Amino acid sequence: MHNQYSICLVSACLVGLCTRYDDQSKADYDCLDQIKKTNWIPVCPEQLGGLPTPREAAYIVGGDGQDVLAGKAKVLTKSGIDFTVEFIRGAEQVLQIARS
Repeated sequence: MHNQYSICLVSACLVGLCTRYDDQSKADYDCLDQIKKTNWIPVCPEQLGGLPTPREAAYIVGGDGQDVLAGKAKVLTKSGIDFTVEFIRGAEQVLQIARS
């Protein structure tokens, strides 16, 4: 249940902002329907972590998100660019926004 002070953080690309790695707008209409009657703030962890848009797509290599945080896996592009630090920084920024 949401009250007037509840705020949802929503991935900026899911609400149709051009923050995806490929600079495209790909709104998720199920997401938009779910947040219709809420107060929400769009966030882009990748941009908050310092990555530009557009950028090369990146993938977790060697595990999952927990492994990235534990230093056991990396976030790499197909060409081998390591975005691990930026992804972790972006996640930390979103957590800080959520806590505030």
